[in-house]
Amino acid sequence: MESDYDESRLSRLESRWFQYLTASKLSLQNMEREREKIKELVSDISHQTKTPLSNILLYTQLLEEQELDAQSRQLAEEIRAQAEKLEFLIQSLVKTSRLETGTF
Repeated sequence: MESDYDESRLSRLESRWFQYLTASKLSLQNMEREREKIKELVSDISHQTKTPLSNILLYTQLLEEQELDAQSRQLAEEIRAQAEKLEFLIQSLVKTSRLETGTF
């Protein structure tokens, strides 16, 4: 049995394991960096859209409080409904991103 021992084969195996583990570690680091970038991007999108969306909803509410003809009132209601949908979608995007990145 002692004569079957081949140090070069063991060395090659060790080298391949080292390469595999190094590549795995780099891959994990890259994935973590990408996850952090996505988290920052979604957070930035959320932050940058909150004020304009709130303003749209506020202006729509002010419009709806005015004396409007039926068509104008219908248009104001449609603007409000679409802004609320957009607000829901943005909140869903943020929640989904937080779930995927593991941050709550």
